[in-house]
Amino acid sequence: VVSQNALPVVVDELDWRRPDLDKFANRFDFVVASDVLICEQWATALARVLVGLACPDVFVGTDRGRDGLPHFLAAVRPAFSVRQLPPSDFHPDFLSEDIIVFHLTMPP
Repeated sequence: VVSQNALPVVVDELDWRRPDLDKFANRFDFVVASDVLICEQWATALARVLVGLACPDVFVGTDRGRDGLPHFLAAVRPAFSVRQLPPSDFHPDFLSEDIIVFHLTMPP
């Protein structure tokens, strides 16, 4: 999609344990994160970064058994509307009972 529309893509490093949010805030249209809720510490750090980025759309995929999942959801709910994508949104080749994806939207 990006190459078909000749959209510029920028890649940069962000350490979510010590983020430079001034550098990254309001720069992204959306964020995609996968397998990042392994433990409480990482999940809450990621939540702080996502809130600080003020990104309107975030997609997070995770194993439903990850220890950080409840901590992440509790941390992002004050700033984002959180919706778990239903199985009907998945392509059948990528559907798994163990994997869940959340769509987080920040109010304008």
